[in-house]
Amino acid sequence: MNSLPENKGLDIAALSRAFENTSNSYKFYWFLSVLDHLSIANNPVISYEEVSMNMLVLVWYPLDFFKLSFGSADSFKRLAEEMTSHRGAIWRMISSGI
Repeated sequence: MNSLPENKGLDIAALSRAFENTSNSYKFYWFLSVLDHLSIANNPVISYEEVSMNMLVLVWYPLDFFKLSFGSADSFKRLAEEMTSHRGAIWRMISSGI
């Protein structure tokens, strides 16, 4: 396994430990959500709600379109199915600028 680069301002070892046991996909989507936020926002502070919603946005398409399964312990599938069942309402909200 590759090691992460050292950084005096960050606890890289703690980040590495977060990915030692990755039996559920939420850790990867959490990290991807944080990275997405940092890449587009001028503010390094991110709310729990923003991380959660971004995780759901990131996971919805592969689950809905490709019918992927992340295992029986993952609850993303149930949430993605709920989003799909309300797809029309979601698109109307997006197109109206809400």
